[in-house]
Parts: sequence; C-alpha cells; structure tokens
Amino acid sequence: MNISFSKWLVFGVMGAVLALLFLPLAGVVMQAAAPGQGAFGFLFDTVLPGYVMNTALLGLFVSVMVLGFGVLPAWLVVRYRFTGARWLEWALILPLAFPSYIVAYAYTDFLDVAGPLQTGLRDLLGVSAAQFQLPEIRSLGGAGFVLGVCFYPYVYLLARTAFLAGSQNMLEAAQVLNASPWQQFKSVALPAARPYIMAGLALALMETLADYGAVSYFGLKVFSTGIYNAWAGYGDITAAARLAVILLVFVIALLAIERRSRGRMVFSDLDSASDNLHRPAALSPAGNIMAMLFCAAPVLLGFVLPLGVLISLAAGHVASQNIADMMLDIAPLLGNTVLYALIAAGLVCALALALVLFKKSYHSAWLQRAAGWAGFGYALPGVVVGIGFLIVSGWARELGLGLLSGSVLFLIFGYVVRFLAIALQGLEAGNEKIGHNVDDAAKMLGRDALSRFWHVRLPLLTPALLSAFLVLFVEVMKELPITLILRPFDFNTLAVQVYNLAADERLAEAALPSVFIVLAGLLPIIMLARLIRRRAR
Repeated sequence: MNISFSKWLVFGVMGAVLALLFLPLAGVVMQAAAPGQGAFGFLFDTVLPGYVMNTALLGLFVSVMVLGFGVLPAWLVVRYRFTGARWLEWALILPLAFPSYIVAYAYTDFLDVAGPLQTGLRDLLGVSAAQFQLPEIRSLGGAGFVLGVCFYPYVYLLARTAFLAGSQNMLEAAQVLNASPWQQFKSVALPAARPYIMAGLALALMETLADYGAVSYFGLKVFSTGIYNAWAGYGDITAAARLAVILLVFVIALLAIERRSRGRMVFSDLDSASDNLHRPAALSPAGNIMAMLFCAAPVLLGFVLPLGVLISLAAGHVASQNIADMMLDIAPLLGNTVLYALIAAGLVCALALALVLFKKSYHSAWLQRAAGWAGFGYALPGVVVGIGFLIVSGWARELGLGLLSGSVLFLIFGYVVRFLAIALQGLEAGNEKIGHNVDDAAKMLGRDALSRFWHVRLPLLTPALLSAFLVLFVEVMKELPITLILRPFDFNTLAVQVYNLAADERLAEAALPSVFIVLAGLLPIIMLARLIRRRAR
C-alpha cells in the first residue's frame, strides 16, 4: 500500500471516528438553536434558578464527602501501619462496584421511617413514629451523602498515588525540624498532592453532574433530571437541548480544572527513585484504633451496608416467591445486559486500540490532537449523550433512514461515545510502557508492520486490553440514562428494570437484579485491588 494513501486512509478513519463522537454534541447544540414549543421559557422563569442552586449545592456536599473520605485514608494507608491496613488499602475502592442509584435504593430502604434502623431505634427508646424520626434521606443532603460514598474512590486513588510518589526526603527534612505528623501532612504532603486531589475531585464532580438515577429517585430538581423531564415530561426536545447546553458549561469548567491539574502531575518511577520508598510507621494503640475506624468507615458506608441491605431484601423476596419464575423473568434482561455490554466493550476496545496504534505510528500534530479529542465523550453526562443521539435519530428518520432510528445502533453508539476515554487511557498507558526497542528488534528480524503488531505489540498490550474490556463491560452494565433514552421499544436491561421497579417503590423486587449488577462490578474492582497490592509490594 502506498504510504501516502495509507496516511490519508488513517486520517479518513480518524475523521469518521471524531464525527461519530461529536455527533451527539452537534445534535444538542443545533437543536438548542432551533425554535421550540415554549417549554424552555416556562422552565427558565420557574425552575432554572433552582436547577442551578441545587446542582451547585449538590456539588458542594459531594466535594466535602469525597475529600473527607478520600484524602486522609489515602495518607494513613500509605504512611502508617495499623490493624487491617493492608486489607483496607484495596477495600477502599470497592464502592466503585456500586451504581449510585442502587446505593440510593439501599439507603432509602434502610433509613425509611418503616425501615430496620428507625424501627429498631424506636423500639429501643420506647417511642412512636410521631415522636421520633431521622432526617429524610430523600433530600439534597441525602443525595450528597450517597454520591459521596460512591465517588470518593476517585479522590482516594489519585491521592494515594500522589503520596506514594511524594519525595521521602522532604518529609524526613520536616521530621528533622521537629514537625508533628499533622504538620508533615498539612504543610508538606498535602500541597504536593494538591494537583492529584483536584483532578480526582473534578472527576467526582463530573460523575455527580452526570448522575441521573439517584437524583431522580430522590426527586431532586437538578440539571440531569430537568433535561430528562423536559423531553419525557413536556415533550419539548429543544428545551431539553438548551438545558443540556447550560449543563455543558459546568462540565467544560470542571474539565478545564481536571486538565490543568493533570498537567501538573509528575509520576515518579519508584524503581529508580529509591528515596521515595517508605516503610510505614507504627501507631500508638489509640492511633491504631482511630486510623482503622476512619479508613473502615467509607468501606462500611459505601459497600458493606448497601450490599447487606440488598442481600437481605433479595433473600426475603426470594423466600416468598417461586425462584424458577423469578429467574425466568430475569434471564432475558440479563441476556440483553450481557450481550450489549459485550458488544459495546469489544467495539470500544477495538476502536481505542486502533486510535492508540495510529497515534504511535503516524507522528502528525493533527493526529495527536484528534486522538486527544476522542476521549471528550466521557465528559458528556449520559443524559446529554442520550438526548444528542435522540436528536440525530430524528434526523435519520427525516433522511428516510427509519430503520436506523429505532434500532439498537444508536444505543451502542451512545455507549461508545460515553466510554471510549476509559479504554484510551488504559491502552495509551500500556503502549507507552512498551517503548520503541521492541519494535526496533522486530524490524531487525525482518518482521513487517502487521507481523510486529500481531506477534509483538498485541500480546504485550493484552493485559491493558483485558483490564479495559472488563471495566467497560461493567460501566455499560451500570449505565442508566443512555439506556433509558435510546433503548428500542420493549427493550430492557437489568439497570432499566431496577430503575423501573424502584420508581414504583418495589425495592424488594429490585434487590435481586441489583445484586447481579453489583457482583458483576466486583470483578474489575478486585483486579484493580490486586494491582494496587502488587504495586505496594
């Protein structure tokens, strides 16, 4: 193949990929400029200020939660030796296996007026429901708590990386100057880790803006629920598009913060920087108990308690039903969920692998920038991606492509746009570790480009590719707003079924499919935990 033609082919493929990735964004922007049905004017005058205020307050609550549960536990497991530290080091990331909406359902059942906690407290105190009630979980503060215990691992993982990469020499100098452990943390370690922490906070806030299931179940008027209601409730897709554009302003601001913070990160090579190695220090008996409790609290609140509630609900419901009939009802939902998660994850991995290899093979400034833009979709909330492709689906019908507009094709496209960045980041990191020497050695042995890819680079990239595939599989299984908006008629997944049952207050029936989703999410989380422990050793 002619080299010039090959380059143009690569540029053409990249252009087609970018067109697909930016299609929902273009649809939203163009629809926002179109005349609507008047719903936006009503929403602007009545509820838009509330959307802005509630979204900002929710972000503030989540920020406090993720910083509190993410930063200090990361410092404790890196710097100190205490009871359960090795277990807690990886257990602190387990809440990532839980979709936020399932945690919301579990806490609603647990903290409800008729739930086990309030019932037990009233029995203990000898009072009635009219005399004693806990604050309502279905509130702005309750949503901030739920999202905080779900998203704090983003801050924890990056803060832990920062503390591991921090210079031991600086901390030893602080010790020589008689700085207390708190002063070492506050004045030395924390300022050095601030870029990492801010990047993790930005990611957690982007996930907060993108959340629909939990805030919808709690009845909160925020941008994600407002966008969905403008389309599904008012039937005005232009109003939904205009609200989506306003939400994108918040997302772009957070993305700029995250990019700026990431640009200041410097990852140390621990193998070549022996001064960074640190042996955890022992704590006093009182300090040991406090550290253990402080690090265990996020795990208990974000994983153990919700899982226990779900298992209890599922067991109670299964005991009163015919398990064979229940599994027959769940089987097609599980089949849809697994099938389309496999298709989407495989397609995303193949596309990400091609983009990474193109970027490495062709040293073009345009191609490098385009490969960076390809991951922009992760910054788009799922409800925005769904509305965007819904608009594009309408264009397809107008062009006489009605078969495409009602198919699962747009659903798969939505998954690709939303999650391509996850595969790109993992594969780019794995590809950079391989280096150029391997390719040079294969060239000296007379291998052509295809042979080098198939026999050399692909086997070396297999671990990163497998990890990306597993994470993508779980993310697609958990995805709710894209599936709700773009699914064909009479098509359901486990996530949609759980959402529908919970919306009807049938939490006991929603428990078993919720457990299936959580158990599937544990596999990549356990793999990530093993990598963390291997890195620590």
